[in-house]
Amino acid sequence: MHPLQSNVNEEIEIKYLVHPIKFHQYLRSFIDKNVAPADAVLNLNQAYIAQSRGNTVRVREVKTESYEEFVLCIKRSGVGINEVETFVSKEFAMPFFDGTFNTTSVSKRRFCYEIETSKGNFVVEVDAFKGLLSGLMYAEVEVSSHDIKIPLGELPDFLIEKSNKNKDLFMSNHKLSLLSEKESRDLSYRFIQQFQSGED
Repeated sequence: MHPLQSNVNEEIEIKYLVHPIKFHQYLRSFIDKNVAPADAVLNLNQAYIAQSRGNTVRVREVKTESYEEFVLCIKRSGVGINEVETFVSKEFAMPFFDGTFNTTSVSKRRFCYEIETSKGNFVVEVDAFKGLLSGLMYAEVEVSSHDIKIPLGELPDFLIEKSNKNKDLFMSNHKLSLLSEKESRDLSYRFIQQFQSGED
């Protein structure tokens, strides 16, 4: 995308929890073969500028070993076009990260994998959160239609669907950014405990 262009789309994502032990075994399988552990690995910092009625405005810093970029994003709730993104300069973005403005934020490392299923090819994005949320791991798979249902058996075995048992562990990134230090640590602890106790 050219820096002066905007990306406008309808974002439909299926969200999962990530079993940390199974995911690290998955990573190890790549390392043992001496190949890259993911199709892409990104370091993401997200600062939330504004929110209203489930709609948010954020700036995202994206870093890899070879480049750095900043993206301004408007996310709207509801059906239809719900995401507008445009590149911005570092000079524009940094005041939202350096304390100049009163923003909330999250930091995470993202691993991207392209997978083949009977419903088509999809990208699995695994987010490992940093800081106070360290240990918490989510994944998302973006689909083109609400009618697409990917069989769980065709997805990597580290993905865990939302259920009545674990639904309280699912939060949007914006809601995560609003948690207090205690709430962040408690959420990470409950997430980790779920797998240490053998539940999934």
